[in-house]
Amino acid sequence: MPRNYKRRLGSLRYVDYAPEILEAALKKMVEDGWSLRQASAAHNIPFGTLRNKYMGIRTLKSEGQTVFSNAEELAFVKAVTICSDWGFPLTLTDLRYIAKSYLDSQGRNIGKFRANMPGTDWARSFLQRHKKDIRQKVASNIKRARANVSREDIVHYFENLSETLKDIPACNIFNYDETNVQDDPGKQKMLFRRGTKYPERICNFTKTATTIMMCGSASGVLLPPYVIHKAEKMWKQWIELGPKGEPCCNNRCCSVGSRYNRTQHGWMDAQTFTDWFESAFLPHAKSLPGRKVLIGDNLSSHFTESVLRQCGENDVAFVCLPKCSTNLTQPLDVGFYRPFKIAWRSSLTKWKNTHLHQSTLDKKDFPSLLASTLVETNQKHNNAIKEDLISSFRATGIAPLDAERVLRKIPSQTTDTNTEDALGNVIVGYLQQQRFMVGPSRRNMRRQKLSVDSGKSVVPNEESSDSETNDDPHTNDSSSENSLDTIAEPETEYFELRQRDIFPGKFLVVKVLYPAGDSKIEIMNTK
Repeated sequence: MPRNYKRRLGSLRYVDYAPEILEAALKKMVEDGWSLRQASAAHNIPFGTLRNKYMGIRTLKSEGQTVFSNAEELAFVKAVTICSDWGFPLTLTDLRYIAKSYLDSQGRNIGKFRANMPGTDWARSFLQRHKKDIRQKVASNIKRARANVSREDIVHYFENLSETLKDIPACNIFNYDETNVQDDPGKQKMLFRRGTKYPERICNFTKTATTIMMCGSASGVLLPPYVIHKAEKMWKQWIELGPKGEPCCNNRCCSVGSRYNRTQHGWMDAQTFTDWFESAFLPHAKSLPGRKVLIGDNLSSHFTESVLRQCGENDVAFVCLPKCSTNLTQPLDVGFYRPFKIAWRSSLTKWKNTHLHQSTLDKKDFPSLLASTLVETNQKHNNAIKEDLISSFRATGIAPLDAERVLRKIPSQTTDTNTEDALGNVIVGYLQQQRFMVGPSRRNMRRQKLSVDSGKSVVPNEESSDSETNDDPHTNDSSSENSLDTIAEPETEYFELRQRDIFPGKFLVVKVLYPAGDSKIEIMNTK
């Protein structure tokens, strides 16, 4: 059978009605007492078909039958969804191997499958049959440290947050985060001649990135961005035509617009964060009555003596997010930066199409490009930036306060007893071990320095590495001049320490021997 079957003209029609119409016809017969002919004529369903459905005869579908029953396929769907919830999604090849393993375990031999391995057509048809439950998506990688965030950490975070945010309005809750925008429009789907092997677009780009500090409130107010250039000096052209007023805060507290700074490394440090706090955040916070809450990641550069002192003076509370959880609890990361960076790439593409002779984005053009990016982000629909910020705080469970918004994104470690047919408690336990890294950690082995003459190559020497058969690394076969030798430590003569040799102010060099065979040199003061 071809992959995409097309009905031939004049062929007999099958299932020329919707399932809902069939259900309605059967309901009329059961509840209202309609006859078979009445229901057939009213709903345009063949008499024989309606009779078979009513009598429970020939309930199979008219097209080709599936290898697995509906219950078995639902079990596969459950397995796929559980694996994706735990952060280990399956590929189509994995799904085919699961189906093969199931057939082998049941002792079933399917002739249409080679060695009981379903083909790629079966996998694609499986996705089509269950497109309401599963679908293919491009997965982004996250580090294991982020996946290691437990439900207990989130629950403890929201318990403290509920006390901190008590009786505080949404306009006084802020989230800050630094990000970077690159001089690269990125990839984009475009039209090419059919059969083009290497689709390419001519466009200058670099790996240059500029750091931006953004801050927004739970009521949808975005403060003017704080730009940090990688440079030692600042030039006037670098700060002209930047974001000022709409769509950012256009009140008197933010009338100066965006602010600019520079560092040698190009990212934020303690000095620049203090400057942002004093010049960009505090003026806006002072214009609001009551207590303010500033939520952000717990970097050491954010907690300077000056910042903490001014927080106490201006009734500002710092709230730190749980470690390695910004992808779940950081509002700007969750719902704001994606549309912002899509607009940035769009604005950057337009700029590069009109500046063909410039190989890189000049710092003097960056402020105007950033301003157009914010305008384009806000024009996605009416007041898009405000709605994005409000939805971001809602998605992270901050405003309104709802811990379940975050907890539902973390898989529960308790297994459901009904999942035995789909995945099994053993597989769930394996996923727990993979996600939370349960098990012995890797032991750091001590390195051995090699003695290699200039110009000579080395090869591993099996004899010198075997400590049981040869303890001396220099008793190798002399015929192998390029063998791998380790530098032997000179033999140290130890002496017994006497009480009269110890007096205050004297230092002793002590070699401590451990049971594992390792040693450590320590200097001890006899005071």
